Amino acid sequence: MVGNFSAMMAGSLGLEEPWHIERAAFDAEELAVRIYVSVRRRAALAGPSAGAKQNATATKNERVCRHGDMLFHPCYIHARRPKVLCSKCGSKQVNAPFERRNSRFTLLLEGYAMMILADMPVSKTVAVLRCDEKSLVIRIST
Repeated sequence: MVGNFSAMMAGSLGLEEPWHIERAAFDAEELAVRIYVSVRRRAALAGPSAGAKQNATATKNERVCRHGDMLFHPCYIHARRPKVLCSKCGSKQVNAPFERRNSRFTLLLEGYAMMILADMPVSKTVAVLRCDEKSLVIRIST
């Protein structure tokens, strides 16, 4: 069962090697699902400027992105995004496959939000997604 869950989540996030799901947990205090994603050690990744693949360096910086609800509970993806050393632009942080630069929503949630915004006022969309209006309008429109 756990393997199936990881495969399902990896598919919904667009994860491919060397990205993988480390673990998933239900936070009973916050009533939220938390999924932890990282890159395998010594992975070769292309930098943001699509240069040649370089060995990724570990990072302690973690970005949290809101994903679609799971079993009526909000889902948050915690990702430790590595850095690569690019010969053109220096050390740069690599975005995870499921995120857009500077967004705190996954691509899947952004797409879902745009779809329901087409048929629903912002105030109702905010209630359905359980997020604040400012973050919804800013993240989706940029």
